[in-house]
Amino acid sequence: MLPFAALFWLVSVTRRFLYRSKIWRRPDLPVPVVVVGNITVGGTGKTPVVAWLAGQLREAGFSPAIVSRGYGGSRSVVPLLVSDATPVEVSGDEPCLLRKLTGCDIVVCVDRVAAVRCAAEHGANVVIADDGLQHYRMRRAVEIVVIDSQRGTGNGWLLPAGPLRESRGRLKTVDAVLSNGDSRLSDSIPFQLPQHHAVSLADGRQKSLDEFSGEVWAVAGIGNPQRFYDGLRARGLKVLETDVPDHGHTDIERLVRQRPLPVLMTEKDAVKYRLAEPIDAWYVPVRVVMDDAAAARLTATVVDKVKQWQQSAQSE
Repeated sequence: MLPFAALFWLVSVTRRFLYRSKIWRRPDLPVPVVVVGNITVGGTGKTPVVAWLAGQLREAGFSPAIVSRGYGGSRSVVPLLVSDATPVEVSGDEPCLLRKLTGCDIVVCVDRVAAVRCAAEHGANVVIADDGLQHYRMRRAVEIVVIDSQRGTGNGWLLPAGPLRESRGRLKTVDAVLSNGDSRLSDSIPFQLPQHHAVSLADGRQKSLDEFSGEVWAVAGIGNPQRFYDGLRARGLKVLETDVPDHGHTDIERLVRQRPLPVLMTEKDAVKYRLAEPIDAWYVPVRVVMDDAAAARLTATVVDKVKQWQQSAQSE
């Protein structure tokens, strides 16, 4: 795979050079964009970070919106404004979850430039791009990379020989690197996604994870399901892992018929399931927990960069 990885690197750096040197033009955008992305494939905890950042920007007085490609949805080629009634099959699971978590306008489109413009037309004065670090056609005011501390950058090779979308040197060019868990990377900001309780899909009641015991089915259609499984095992549960593709789903009623055990899933999975009958199914919500001082510094960096972009746009 190494020759293909070399080709992937060549294409990646060439694209970035063409946009940065303005040989390939980037369309003007009406509002600043904060990209939250990654340089690796697989889950890193990016979606909870996007939700957290939307809350920080709102507290700072902004009206944020979120744009997404809508993986797992119908890959809309025109901007789709996600509402509470939008089917997950149309928008994808992450946009539905972000709408639920933030209440922000969520716009889904394969053309992120068109998505940003749509968000601005609906009143947003700053846009958070859920993923899109490598979507260089989209101008950005801030770049944040999220990495998984357990897997890091893997073997250091680019796709398909390794997990990297861009070389590790890319981390030196972004505004902030966030690490999901403790990281050996210098200058990264660690955060946690603790699992404390579960919420019933049937009636919304909450239950501490300590109240579960013995075996449980675990469903995780996310990029790194092992982190979810390990978190449940750390609470003393015996986990029966269920293979689900990223953004995919499974027949949880069949699981319960096979063995009548509680089903625990991620919150991103939960938006995909509409139960035909009440079963013992729960989702485990997670929220970003970060050192207060680090959170304040990160928020200040983002706000300053956004304001600089706005001032620059006004002067042009």
